[in-house]
Amino acid sequence: MSEATPRHFEVHFPLALFVSVVVLGLLTGLRPSVASPTITASVWAGLLAMIVVGVVWPLADRRALGLEILNCPTDVTEGEQITVEFGLGRAGFPLRVDLDPSVGGFQPDGAAFINAREGEVSAVLARRGVYSELGVWVTDSGPFDLLRVRRMLRCQLPAPLFVGPTAVESSQQIDPTGTGDARSALTRGAPSGDTVRSVRPYVTGDPAHLVHWPSSAHAGGLMVKEFEPQGDRLVAVVLDLRSGGGGVEGDAVEHAVRRAAGTAREALEHGMRVILCTAGPSGAVTAEVGGPLALQRRLAAAVPGVPGTAPDGCRPVVFTPIGASPR
Repeated sequence: MSEATPRHFEVHFPLALFVSVVVLGLLTGLRPSVASPTITASVWAGLLAMIVVGVVWPLADRRALGLEILNCPTDVTEGEQITVEFGLGRAGFPLRVDLDPSVGGFQPDGAAFINAREGEVSAVLARRGVYSELGVWVTDSGPFDLLRVRRMLRCQLPAPLFVGPTAVESSQQIDPTGTGDARSALTRGAPSGDTVRSVRPYVTGDPAHLVHWPSSAHAGGLMVKEFEPQGDRLVAVVLDLRSGGGGVEGDAVEHAVRRAAGTAREALEHGMRVILCTAGPSGAVTAEVGGPLALQRRLAAAVPGVPGTAPDGCRPVVFTPIGASPR
């Protein structure tokens, strides 16, 4: 359901109201010689009734307080257009619904005129974050559009809305093995893994390129390399946003998040395990992300603060608003 914000209440007087009042005044003052007094009185009474209803109705109508969000996406990317479906408890004269751009950084794309209990509003999401409510402006013009009453409401979402960052390519190189062969760790992608775990005696059928010659010379027989499974490769992406602020620095913060998203997504695409270390609303978080959706949600919730610590033995890749460099 929606919650009214009392300080956001506006009243606008359309030109139609002033014209109606002027006409009413003229009818009051005129004494036309050819017009029937009865007709003049009837017109005057009808116009007065229209003005009264047109002014009182928008002020007394409380349907806007019953506005609620019926349907909204839960996972989107900044810059993506969404459609939000609103509903009213009862039908009546149309209410105009606009999303408030100050809540969530929305860029409204049109408005909904709800007169049959339901309506949709489109908007472009411009700000990363996790949202539990949307701000909306509801305009009630009554039956004659003689007075426009705008109310700012906060409507609760059926489920949290995660607005994740757009992933951008980063120059940061990942070296999960600590061997210094950073970029090849992502690009080789051998099905059997590309990190040597141990060596073992050669058996018939082993490919010749797997022979480990130094070990073979030492053992006096052919030894072949055994690799770690590709999925066991591990990288820790640390996102530290404490250097950021508002304005230009705020842009730097978001760029750091986008670079972290690009690096983590690339690692996931190459079968690596990604440990994401961030600061969330409740404190430091260190946890593995199982896929792109989990990654987007974690990054959507990332805030400036002390990030989680990378696990022991895992070389972290650090992203900050002032750069990205491994420690």
